[in-house]
Parts: sequence; C-alpha cells; structure tokens
Amino acid sequence: LSINYAYSTREIKNYPYLIKNLDLYWSNEDLYIYKIKSTTLPYYYIADNIKKIGKPFIETRIDINEVYLDKNNFDKFKNIKNGPGKITINNISNSKMKFKYKSNYENILVISDAFDNNWKAESDTKHEVFKVNYFFKGILLKPGEYEIDVYFDNKKYFFGIFLSIISIIIIYFIYLKVRKINN
Repeated sequence: LSINYAYSTREIKNYPYLIKNLDLYWSNEDLYIYKIKSTTLPYYYIADNIKKIGKPFIETRIDINEVYLDKNNFDKFKNIKNGPGKITINNISNSKMKFKYKSNYENILVISDAFDNNWKAESDTKHEVFKVNYFFKGILLKPGEYEIDVYFDNKKYFFGIFLSIISIIIIYFIYLKVRKINN
C-alpha cells in the first residue's frame, strides 16, 4: 500500500503478521504510531499476476507484481492474456488522471487510490473500473496504444448542490421577511 505509517489506540500485539511489518515509532498512553517496514506500492502499476482474495486484508501482503480480486472479478478476469506493457501518467488532479498506455496484451492497471463506483475510465471506448487489492481502483486495459482518461463522475451530487443553494436563498428571504416584520 502507499502508506508509511499506521496508528492505533492500543498496542498491537495479537496480530503476528502485523507486528513483524511494523516498528513502534511513537506512543503515549492513548496512541501508538507505527512505521511500516515493508516497501510501499507505487501510485499506479500494471500487475503481472492476478490472484483471488483468499485471506483477510490484514494477513495479505500485496506486491507490485500482483493484483487481488474478489471472487466475481477474479472469475471475470482470470483468463485475460496479460503481458508486458508500458503505462505513464501524463496529468493528475483531484478528480482526473490521464494515462498513456502501450501493450500488445490485456492488462489490469492498479491505481493505489480509494475505489468508488463513481470513478470512470475512457479512451476511444469505456473501460470498466472495479475494486482491486481490497480498496483500490483497477481498470482493464485492452491491447493497443492509447490515452485513458480516468475521472470521478460527480453528476449525482449536482442535485444536492442545487437543492442546498435554493435552500440557502429561501432561508435568506425568510430571514429578511422576519427582520422586516420585527422592525
């Protein structure tokens, strides 16, 4: 994971897998901060091996050569013919990323960033975005050379924003009317 430190409100003793990968960095009676010993994953990478989630997250060690999928996604993608590929990121902002991809094989792009159903990926066609490595985004990349736009589709929030603005305006006019009556 792309995490260097972990914290807990109690000392971690009962998880042998965790303890061997953590060094106590700082503590007091209410908080324990641990430095994670293992190397972190890059922000994005193409996985060489596809594996099915078989253990709880806390017992799984994920490395740059692997992508872990839940049962449904594993069954869907286990037979892809993955192989060497080149991926670079050209642009990144809060809710948008642009990648350049080149390969003669299908591959799964892993982005070590929180998965949400509102993430979309498009090039000339739409690409499926799905959960990988328990928490992150994965995108199936078809063979070829192209750019992929990955973005957070926030359209469903527009109605809530519109409703909030209308509510503020209504409350403001009520306030003005009450103030006028009181004066």
